Amino acid sequence: MPIGVAIINALGQRRVTRILGWLSNTRFPGLIVRTAIRIYIKIYHIDLSIYDFDIRTAKTFNAFFTRRLKPGVRTLEDGIVSPSDGYYFNGGLLKKARIIQCKGFSSDQNKITTMGAFDHGSFATIYLSPGDYHRVHAPFDMTIDRLAFIPGKLYPVNEKSVLKVPELYCKNERVVLSGTSSYGRFYIVFIGAMIVGKTILSFEPYWKELIRKKQRFDREVQYEMAKFEELGYFELGSTVLLIMEDEILNDIALQPVSRVLVGQHLCG
Repeated sequence: MPIGVAIINALGQRRVTRILGWLSNTRFPGLIVRTAIRIYIKIYHIDLSIYDFDIRTAKTFNAFFTRRLKPGVRTLEDGIVSPSDGYYFNGGLLKKARIIQCKGFSSDQNKITTMGAFDHGSFATIYLSPGDYHRVHAPFDMTIDRLAFIPGKLYPVNEKSVLKVPELYCKNERVVLSGTSSYGRFYIVFIGAMIVGKTILSFEPYWKELIRKKQRFDREVQYEMAKFEELGYFELGSTVLLIMEDEILNDIALQPVSRVLVGQHLCG
């Protein structure tokens, strides 16, 4: 087992995540909160001018982390668009119902979603770094008819970790949205990671209550979501995985680890 993974296991992923989650949501004196935010901005080179966020009134660190973009700073382009800011790790055709994590390392599609695997289709993986905008939007018009919460590990999901942990996407905590679109059926998977205490769905009013006990559930729903409408957000960096029964995501022309912005054209 890699040393980094062993250290995380020894410390306890959930214990560390719980503590940091509590700290990020605690109302410390304003000076402490603002100082923490300014340090974070400096480390990750964040341009605060594009966000609808005033550091002078920040009550918690998490209020900064889940900040929204100012209207108009991202352009909604044609076709299937990126659901988030981040890095396009990879994508392509499904091969024997497997998703390529990174550089040949793969995960079983059925184990990731627990909702069955497409016999054919395509996928795309987008990694959200700690400095990114962490809200996720609909990449196309869709009807969501099923959602699931799957408890699991909280390994980091950066490139180094993805290369070290076999089938990492099957092991980490995740939220799965399933539904239909003009491209056929799809899955959108929010993959949790180290320090990601919560993945919040914006359209489900009872979501926080549903995940409070961290117990697995799978339920049928009915939500119509327009392209670019907010689906949810991470409370720290993670990964979004698109899986479609259509092979259209194989047409993405980006090179692995290319920078993408929410609303940016991917294909179609």
